This record gives sequence, structure tokens and C-alpha cells, in this order.
Amino acid sequence: DELRGRVGGVQALVFTGFMPAAALFHGALADALDLRTMLHLSGLAHALLGGAATLAVTPALGTASGAFLAATVLMDGDHYLDYLYRNRFRDFSLRRALEFHRLLFFRVREPSFLGLNVLHTVEALGLVAALGALSGYSWLWAAFWGMVFHLGLDLAYLGALGVPFIRAFSLIEYRLRWRRNDLPHHVRDPHR
Repeated sequence: DELRGRVGGVQALVFTGFMPAAALFHGALADALDLRTMLHLSGLAHALLGGAATLAVTPALGTASGAFLAATVLMDGDHYLDYLYRNRFRDFSLRRALEFHRLLFFRVREPSFLGLNVLHTVEALGLVAALGALSGYSWLWAAFWGMVFHLGLDLAYLGALGVPFIRAFSLIEYRLRWRRNDLPHHVRDPHR
């Protein structure tokens, strides 16, 4: 019961307090800055807003709030995994991965563009939530809410850019949209 009360308090704080503020922050940035600057500030925004949210949830979560922050910031590690997959695990350079995603982001308005980041899917969220429910570990629930917070920031950011559905939010959705759009194979390989 105590854990449920803590999680409910975090849920209320994330959805009623920080998410609207984060959306406004991202929206204001998108209005004021160009796309290149927004791309560079997105990671910084995740860290700063995630840090502020972590401070706010620490009284409720205690030491598990570290998992909230870690999930908020480290969730974008799947962008690196995406780069590795697209180059068939031939190039492990983090610098080139960042450059690839920077260049890729300028193509988000192309009709054939469809992004997938596995940690940003409902399946990944469901897995973490299920593990939290089965194990009872508060740090897993904190990580789950950190992931939800991160996704909220991403949605605010992509919405401010006018492309809120450029990313598939489910592995099944990705497969269906990929087939429906009959996307060219060269989209998969960053070296072509």
C-alpha cells in the first residue's frame, strides 16, 4: 500500500505538474530556435528537465529516484542501437552515430520517413511495468515513470516541430506502417 501510494503520488506529479511545464518549455524552444539548435538542445532538455523532475519526486521515491533520472536520460541509448542496426554492426563510432542521427533528423518531414526506437515503444514500457509489478521493486516503477516522462518530453518536442507521429510507438505499429508505406530499403542503411 505504501508503494502504491508513492507511485500514485509520482504519477500525479508527473502528469499534473511537470509534463505541462515540459511541453511549454519544448514548445517555446521550438518557436525560438532553428531545427539544428533544437536537436542539440533536446538531450540537454532531457537532462535538465529530468533532473528537476527527479528532485521533485525524490521525497516520494527516495533512493529509487535515481532510476527515474537514469531512465529519463539513458532511454535515448536506443538511438545508438538504431545506428548499429542500420549499419549492420560494422561501425561502433558514437561520434558518427550522433552525426548520422543529426542528419537523419533533417529528413523527418519526408513522406517515407518512419522512425523506430525500441526503448520508446509501448512494449518496452510494458516490460518495465510488468517487471515492476511482478518484482515489487520500487526502482523499476521509478524507471517506468522516468520512461513515461521522457516520452512526454519527446512528444512535446516532436509536436512542437509539427511531426508528432514520425516515430512508431509500437513494434507492431512500425511493421504495419512500414508495409503500408512500402518504404525503400535504402532508408535502413546509413552508409548508402
